[in-house]
Amino acid sequence: MTSDPPRLTLRGDVVLLEEFSEEHLEDDRYLSWLRDVDLLVSIGRPEYLLPGSADQIREQARVMMLNGTDRFFAIRSLDSQEFVGTFKIGHINWRTGVGDVGIIIGEHSARGKGFSTDALRTGCGFALGPLGLRRLTGGTTETNVAMIRCFERVGFKREGVLRKHDVARGVNLDHVLFGLLREEFVSSDATRT
Repeated sequence: MTSDPPRLTLRGDVVLLEEFSEEHLEDDRYLSWLRDVDLLVSIGRPEYLLPGSADQIREQARVMMLNGTDRFFAIRSLDSQEFVGTFKIGHINWRTGVGDVGIIIGEHSARGKGFSTDALRTGCGFALGPLGLRRLTGGTTETNVAMIRCFERVGFKREGVLRKHDVARGVNLDHVLFGLLREEFVSSDATRT
């Protein structure tokens, strides 16, 4: 009998980032997060709302888990071990050392508890350290003030705005773009707020 290889787990102050697996794909919460209109609009990813069966969504996630240009993690609460969201380092260009990051805190009860900032800080530390990337990008809608602050706490700089790029309930919103260079990354406890 063969056992599955151990999953990469990254420990933060309040979260564990655990390599995404079939266990997470089968968790109904994951699929429900990808159908939460308010959540997906707030992160600027309304395309996740496109029609698709649960099997199609799972297959897309499997491709991301195996393609070599994405690293996909489940976010768990360090205290309760509850699966509360996802973190992605995506579209990695290994030649240039660049990738983008994305976070979903899907569980409403987990929002406002520092999970996003800790997941972003932990994931960026991995991406800019052991993974060897030199630059990360990310973005969010102008109305997602909590995520804007999260990016800034970790050291991301505003690099631009895609004017009226996102649409939320018929309202055009700007999409704020952020970038982080390895030397700008804020990882020490002394700088955390």
